[in-house]
Amino acid sequence: MRYFTLIDFQHWVLALFFGLLAVILIYVAWRLSPEERDGRDVGSIPAGNVPRSNPIPPILIFIAIYALLGALGYAILEGMLDGPIG
Repeated sequence: MRYFTLIDFQHWVLALFFGLLAVILIYVAWRLSPEERDGRDVGSIPAGNVPRSNPIPPILIFIAIYALLGALGYAILEGMLDGPIG
């Protein structure tokens, strides 16, 4: 459903609001914790605890492959059918 008479304007408004939402979420995710603002050392590792390298879980690899294959399949079908599906 169109909210504005110009569809391009509607896309700009949607992009603006989603962009602002993304900026707000990024700010909230990356702001300093209270311990870091107070100057306390929160990054030290206690003796005996050695960090280990964690590989990417196989489920994430399968999800990424599925998404890439789905996008590729959609692009091929769209090209063969001369238009978007749906």
